[in-house]
Amino acid sequence: MDSQYVLLVFLLHLQGYFLLQKSLDINTKEVLEEALLSYKGTIIIVSHDRYFLDKVINKIIEIEDGKAKVYY
Repeated sequence: MDSQYVLLVFLLHLQGYFLLQKSLDINTKEVLEEALLSYKGTIIIVSHDRYFLDKVINKIIEIEDGKAKVYY
């Protein structure tokens, strides 16, 4: 089993925060996408990967100068 996959599954089962620093391979990214899509809570994602964001988010909240703007 891929070590990134094992780490990802472990982190997703924690009820806290986690940080992924490196680029993920395609298989690991797909596992992450599936896990995020099945999660029923709120998740904060910071990413420049537009394809990834389009797959896993349903709302963007832009915070600038102390004001929040919501995009659906």
